[in-house]
Amino acid sequence: MNDFIKIVIRRKDLAKWIEHEEYRHGLHGAFVRVTYHKSYVIAMIDSFVLGNEAYRVEQRETKYQIVLSNRGSLKQFKVNMVSDKEPTENEFQRMKLENSKIVVSHRMVKERTDQIQKASEF
Repeated sequence: MNDFIKIVIRRKDLAKWIEHEEYRHGLHGAFVRVTYHKSYVIAMIDSFVLGNEAYRVEQRETKYQIVLSNRGSLKQFKVNMVSDKEPTENEFQRMKLENSKIVVSHRMVKERTDQIQKASEF
């Protein structure tokens, strides 16, 4: 779980950089903790889409929405639904159980960490 935390993106970081294409592209395959049906789940970032209406997140305005993968399906969320806190151990274990195709390994974490770092350096 400690390694996994390195590839969980927080709301404040998304809000800060979401308008930059290089950053959005570099987050594919990273994870977020998101509010879904009055609880938190961990989901993988698939992509970003430009919505129709602007909304506020972390004192910024954006139209971008995040497309997340969980349990084999995709769903769009506004960035303000993403948590700014780390996932709990229980949430992490539930994510692994519900998404058996996702194998969190040291190699996967290293690849995603490098990808996120590269995206942050543009």
